[in-house]
Amino acid sequence: MTSFKRWIVPTAILTIIIVVVAIFMIQTRNEVTNATGPAPTLPTLPVPTEETSTPTPTPTPTPECEGPDTLFNLEGEAKASLLPDCGNAPVTVAEQQISGLTLGCGGKYPSILFKTNTGDTNVSVCGKDASGVEFRVVVKERGAELKDLKGDYIWQRDAFVAKDGGVTYEIRGYDGSVHITRNGKTTVQETDDWMSLENEPDDG
Repeated sequence: MTSFKRWIVPTAILTIIIVVVAIFMIQTRNEVTNATGPAPTLPTLPVPTEETSTPTPTPTPTPECEGPDTLFNLEGEAKASLLPDCGNAPVTVAEQQISGLTLGCGGKYPSILFKTNTGDTNVSVCGKDASGVEFRVVVKERGAELKDLKGDYIWQRDAFVAKDGGVTYEIRGYDGSVHITRNGKTTVQETDDWMSLENEPDDG
């Protein structure tokens, strides 16, 4: 009996140790299982669909001046003005008040109704609007100053007429020729480079 009692205490202690170790191992296994368990599933985001947009067509820019490749108003459309020849920019109202109109017109006479170039003389007929009710005649003779003159229209000859002192300039609307009367003598300058806002062909 004494021998049995002697083993009770060690056996109890050993049992307690075993139980503690077992509990520790079970807890450790649960923690490892939780740590290495399946990863949480992330929500699947929809892939944005690529939209193909039709590009907006770029309007063709309107040319600012008349060059060899920018013939104007051949379609017969109702235009407000011919384009100025390249190199002859329109003037502002302030510039017109200081030094008059140029071959590009502008200012209070922004509409180019007619223009012609004989080689010796350049002319632009500048209207307040496309109606041609009121206009100026701008004349540039070779080697002379630019002249901005009051203009009249003679329908019987289809002619724009302007006077500068004793010199009369008459520009024929049907063929672009320039008739200059100076000291009682008239010289005629023919041209094949003219254009009318009314879409008359510049074929001389």
